[in-house]
Amino acid sequence: MSRWRGFEHDSKGVNRHHKIAKSEWGSNHPDNIELMEVIKHRALHILFLNDKPIEQLQTSLNINTSVLIQDCRKEIETVLEFWKNQGREAYNPNVLKWRH
Repeated sequence: MSRWRGFEHDSKGVNRHHKIAKSEWGSNHPDNIELMEVIKHRALHILFLNDKPIEQLQTSLNINTSVLIQDCRKEIETVLEFWKNQGREAYNPNVLKWRH
């Protein structure tokens, strides 16, 4: 019980969420920051850790693949393949740190 209580404890209010984590070459540019409810922010990090958006989409596909119709799965897979081929060019350049 105390473990889950810790998740909800001090979960009120909003804080800053980096769409691309700073640890994954995300910047402090306003395009990369979203104000978000603390509890939603924590839940996203539990589900996706600090994965990049392409990895988050792959995780979402893996979790939901059994309930998606085949055409939808193929469309998502097409987007993922395109995104993988684009590499850094697929991202808004304002959100990236150019150290990598």
